[in-house]
Amino acid sequence: MDILPQILVNGIIQGSIYALIALGLSLIYGVLRFMNFAHGEMAMLGAYFYYYFFIVLGWPIIPSVLLAIFFCGIAGILFNKLIFQPLRKESEWTLLITSIGAAIFIKSLVLLIATGKARNYTRGDYDPTVYSLFDGKMIITNYQVLIIITTLAILIGLAFFLKYSKTGKSIRAVSDNMDVAAILGINVKSTITKIFIISTCIAGVAGILIGYEQSLTPNMGLLLSIAAFSAVIVGGLGSIWGAVVGGMLIGIIQNLAVGLDWWGYSIPTNYKTAVGYAILILMLLFRPRGLFGAKLEEEAGRK
Repeated sequence: MDILPQILVNGIIQGSIYALIALGLSLIYGVLRFMNFAHGEMAMLGAYFYYYFFIVLGWPIIPSVLLAIFFCGIAGILFNKLIFQPLRKESEWTLLITSIGAAIFIKSLVLLIATGKARNYTRGDYDPTVYSLFDGKMIITNYQVLIIITTLAILIGLAFFLKYSKTGKSIRAVSDNMDVAAILGINVKSTITKIFIISTCIAGVAGILIGYEQSLTPNMGLLLSIAAFSAVIVGGLGSIWGAVVGGMLIGIIQNLAVGLDWWGYSIPTNYKTAVGYAILILMLLFRPRGLFGAKLEEEAGRK
């Protein structure tokens, strides 16, 4: 079991990425009650925006990150204005199907512009620092440490933002009851726009970080959407912290499943996604409301 520490840290790193993407997805669902299947594409856009500024233009890291996040926020505004806002009164199924169509459109657009060639952030000064811990049983790079620290910082920052800031209180009020929030003088339309900006910016950060762990392809958005959707289901619909826990659990279980020998049999690494599906199916079968989600009857009554 000497490999166990390495498997666990790999799971935490992957789970951190899932948690960030699921965080934005859960934030949208908690307020608007629909699953945005184009959310993974927002993470993919963040990765490609960063690639353009950092690799193609050769700009420093900080300006590249800030501009990539900025353009993800713009993408969130456009998604809200062009897709969600005109269909806000429609059913959840209409919004869901429309978001799938938007995801296909975004992926096709990136495929047309950037082609399907796999890309990465490697350039001349790319030299990750490698840390060896526990007598070499755990290897972690400075970029992986950055992923974990960034995830923690965003989680803590978002928690304080939602609890103490004026915008955060407006978001919580709109989430509780949109009509009552409007009566109390809260600008619901503006608040929803801010929700899309925050969620897509967080997804953009996740996309940038994942580019340091794997190659970029236009198809990565679909896999990230599925992972985020699974994390939200496992954690519980409408629970932001549940989405974080769900993302972490899926990341760790996936790496344990493919990293350990099970009675002499080893699951191939490319079955990680299948393991995620298995977790999702089991959760839907035995605890459909998730670990921290509201009971289904309560959820129906609130609608």
